[in-house]
Amino acid sequence: MQTQSSFYRDLAEIPVYTGAQFVQRRSREQITDAPQSTTIRVTTSVGDHVRNARRSMVKHVFVSADAEEEGLATPSQDQSDAAASYVSPSGRLLVVLREMYAEESRGKKRYVEVWEGDALLGIQDVTNTHAAFYTDEVFSSYGFDRDETRFVYTAEANADLENGTAGSKDKVPFGKYRFAAPLGEKFLGRKRPTLFIFRWNEPSEPQKASYNSQTQPSAVTRIDPQNSSETVTLSFGQATLDESGSTIYATGYEYLPDGRFSGIAGCYNRPSSIWSLKLDSPDDTETAVAQCTPLRLTPKDGSCRSPRYIKHDGQEYLVYLRHELGGPHHSCAQLRVLDFATMKDRVLVDTVMDA
Repeated sequence: MQTQSSFYRDLAEIPVYTGAQFVQRRSREQITDAPQSTTIRVTTSVGDHVRNARRSMVKHVFVSADAEEEGLATPSQDQSDAAASYVSPSGRLLVVLREMYAEESRGKKRYVEVWEGDALLGIQDVTNTHAAFYTDEVFSSYGFDRDETRFVYTAEANADLENGTAGSKDKVPFGKYRFAAPLGEKFLGRKRPTLFIFRWNEPSEPQKASYNSQTQPSAVTRIDPQNSSETVTLSFGQATLDESGSTIYATGYEYLPDGRFSGIAGCYNRPSSIWSLKLDSPDDTETAVAQCTPLRLTPKDGSCRSPRYIKHDGQEYLVYLRHELGGPHHSCAQLRVLDFATMKDRVLVDTVMDA
């Protein structure tokens, strides 16, 4: 007979799904009417009571188009030193945000990596560039450009560095002592969510044979919004890139006039809008900071989040969720779409009131 403690451990160590992505390795031209299997990359979180920690696991699930065939799944693999990982739209590349403890420095080291299969295309040490990665559903970002040579993500900015690089002469005097409003529940110690772009070069065919021996040049750039026509203070998250990689679409969470930040976890009624951040010099890879001009895309009378850039039949759209401002915290949402050709938005799926 099981004891209460062993019964608890069995329940507490059941894997909890934390994310899933379709892996598409075929181009549109290769898609046929023949039955095809679908590959889903699944990440889970598993409790480890020996180490008093949670392990991040990943596995692949294969689902056949034939309903009579059973699905297959690979064994779960431990990726505990990976804060998050993202598959590119083509399914060819994998970007890994890695965070690990370093004995020599008695602290954490952080890296951003891009892989193609077993080959490491690019890696960047970002330990001194910024603090912890954001991997939650509120601030974390995910977006590739069309050529899959740029990726946008969110991390905690360093408190006393103006341009986000170690050894800089442009440090803000006593910057870490300046007041920065905490982000509330679920974000203990987090105050400065900041967008970064990771860039790498696509290798030529002759270079591909030497992937594992020589990675391609890469760089990480901090995004610095400037010259906004509005006076509101914002923290950006949930960012994605357009096809060219020169414009970022992100959720802008607004601060109160006195500098405080209203808790956002589960509160989808806070002031927030979808913003466009157009990079002033999108192809400049030499600077550690890229300035951009923020432009509000959605009205102020709603609470908007989760933008997704879509290009269909040559037309560009932005799909996002909208909640009523104020009212119940965890209310239902509308699914809306913004047409860039007319800069008008409309409701795709209205709020369901009679479910």
